[in-house]
Amino acid sequence: MCPVLLKIGPLTIYWYGAMVALGFVAGLWLALTRSQKYGLSRDKVSDLCFYVLICGLAGARVLFVFTDLKSFIAEPLEIFKVWHGGLVFYGGLIGGLAAGIWFAEKNKLSFLVVADLLSPSLVIAHVFGRIGCFLNGCCYGKVNRNMGIIFPAVGDNLPRLPVQLFESAGLLVIFAVLMFLSRKTRKPGDIFTAYLVLYSILRFGFEFLRDDDRGIFFWGLSQAQFISLIALAVAVVLWSRRAGRKTTDS
Repeated sequence: MCPVLLKIGPLTIYWYGAMVALGFVAGLWLALTRSQKYGLSRDKVSDLCFYVLICGLAGARVLFVFTDLKSFIAEPLEIFKVWHGGLVFYGGLIGGLAAGIWFAEKNKLSFLVVADLLSPSLVIAHVFGRIGCFLNGCCYGKVNRNMGIIFPAVGDNLPRLPVQLFESAGLLVIFAVLMFLSRKTRKPGDIFTAYLVLYSILRFGFEFLRDDDRGIFFWGLSQAQFISLIALAVAVVLWSRRAGRKTTDS
C-alpha cells in the first residue's frame, strides 16, 4: 500500500482523498439518475448532495478527532488535514443525516423519500471510501498468516486481514439489495430502513476482525459497534411506525 497517488511539485495527492472524491462523484451521478423517480429536480438533488457532503465530512472528522483527542490537542493543525485520512464513517452518516433532515424541512419534502433516494448513493460512495482506506493502510484487520496482507504503515511486518476490502465487498451486496428493492413498489423509508439494518449488521460483525486503534470502547464493544446497535434500533422504530401506512411509489 502506498498512501500517495502522485506528486505535482509541492502538491501531493493522496489515494484516500482521491477515492473519497470518486465515491462522491459516483454517488452524485447515481442520485441524479434516480431523481425523477423520487419527484425531485436534478438541481435540487445536486444542492442536497452538496450539503450532505459538507456536513458528512465535518461529522466524520469530528468523530475521528474525538477518538484520538490527545494526539490532536498536541498537534491541532492536523485536525484540518483531512487528506491524510482520518474520517469515521458513522460520524459522516450522522452529519449527512442532519443535513438531509434540514434540507427536507427547508424544502417541504419527506425526509424518508430523500433518505430512500440517497441510500444507494451513500453505499456506493462508501465502497470507494473503504478501498481508499485499504490504499492508505488504515482500518486494517487482525494478524492472519493465511489470508493476510502486510500493511507497511503498521510497522510490524505482519500479514493482516484486509478488512477494508471485505467490507467493500459486503457493501456491494447491500447496494445490489437496495437497488433491487428500489425497483419495487415500496413504502417511503423502506430503502433507508433496509440500509440501516443491513449495514449495521455488516459493520458490527466486521469490527471483530479489525485490529487498528478505534478509540473508546463501551461495555467491550467498539464505538462503531455501539453506534451500529443504535442504528439497528432506529431502523426497528422506523419500521414499526410505518407499519400501518399505505404502500406508495417512492
